[in-house]
Amino acid sequence: MKAPTLKALIFKISTTFLIIVIALFNIINSPDQLSLGVLIVIGLILGLIGDIALDLKLLYPKDDKFYTYFGFTSFIIGHLIYIGYFALNYHLHLLDYSFIFGFAGMSVFILLVSEDSMKLNFGEFRLISAVYAFVLSLVTFLLLWTSYRYGNYGMLIFGIGLILFLISDLILSFSYFGKDEKSWMIKGNYIFYYGAQYLIAASISYF
Repeated sequence: MKAPTLKALIFKISTTFLIIVIALFNIINSPDQLSLGVLIVIGLILGLIGDIALDLKLLYPKDDKFYTYFGFTSFIIGHLIYIGYFALNYHLHLLDYSFIFGFAGMSVFILLVSEDSMKLNFGEFRLISAVYAFVLSLVTFLLLWTSYRYGNYGMLIFGIGLILFLISDLILSFSYFGKDEKSWMIKGNYIFYYGAQYLIAASISYF
């Protein structure tokens, strides 16, 4: 909470590792969801890698650009894996996808046009931030819409986890691109981020 340190990073890595262990236990208890479970574990590992990169950018400010792009890219790949799995295994109508893409695009548009009013400055990371926001919004709306269409409880839990992910990243935007980081931002980010990761890992048992 006080400052970005190697010790703090180790605690964060340990937390995500334990969530991955939870996902592995859920795979063992739900062997019929092996493929989904493996993809979720891969997504969690990519999230862990992204988390490490975004912490390293604070520990090594001179390499800020490299670690920021690396961290964002790692998370984007993880979300794209989720999108690919659910799009291929749960078929929706073209109109459904139109709504999903429209909602995701609108979310990014609102984020960018409100940048000044929210006192954010994405600077040179504006494009990668927009791409990441679009992909995260897309996978969130995809899961929620698909859970509604299929009445799948596990998908709903996964979708709620992604909503927490969105809230976590919105808070993180104020930490990274705002003018002044507050302690509530750090606490809020941790609560929503690890809550999101836990729900995604736990969802395996409910599909």
